[in-house]
Amino acid sequence: DAGIPPSFDWSGSQNVAAVRIHWPRPQAFSTAGTATLGYAGDLVLPLEITPVNASRPVRLKGRIDVGVCEEICVPASFMVDAALPRPGAEDAAIQTALRRRPLTPGEGQVSAVACSLAPGADGLRLTAEMTLPDTGAPEVVAVETGQPDLYVSPADVVRNGDRLTATVDVIGNGAPVTVMRDALVLTVLGTRRAVEIRGCPAG
Repeated sequence: DAGIPPSFDWSGSQNVAAVRIHWPRPQAFSTAGTATLGYAGDLVLPLEITPVNASRPVRLKGRIDVGVCEEICVPASFMVDAALPRPGAEDAAIQTALRRRPLTPGEGQVSAVACSLAPGADGLRLTAEMTLPDTGAPEVVAVETGQPDLYVSPADVVRNGDRLTATVDVIGNGAPVTVMRDALVLTVLGTRRAVEIRGCPAG
């Protein structure tokens, strides 16, 4: 409902083929009746950098745009410019952040997942059914479509034993709504752990 999605521009980098972000498990916040996901306090955000040529130096240069939120969200931008050591040395803070990442379906013991779509008032209603152990109540399910032109409502979440059901409304900008199942990302956030599921076949 609220917040500003982060964006990254690494176009000023040298000898960088790809940058993969390893997001630690976020927190669910509710402010004045609106919901958002994010982080409180300090955040160590691990970046996995793939060089174009592993034998040459790497310079990571870019711009990061984020939202800093309290009662309202304010956009903030900052620059990154660093020559990276080769090879990278192990760092305790980075290793801790990596251990806080959401679990894979295998690690989270997800035995089944399926999504059904039905017409909604302004788009489509998506219902995701997942079979996995309890992650710690209250559980929140974040649904990402991978399509920036679509809005997804906060999920209504119901657990019955190992079956977790999340229902959201997917709304477009006045155009017909099409959901790409392979691009869907479902993140189950519990008080004990989080599980990230990529892709959701028809059920």
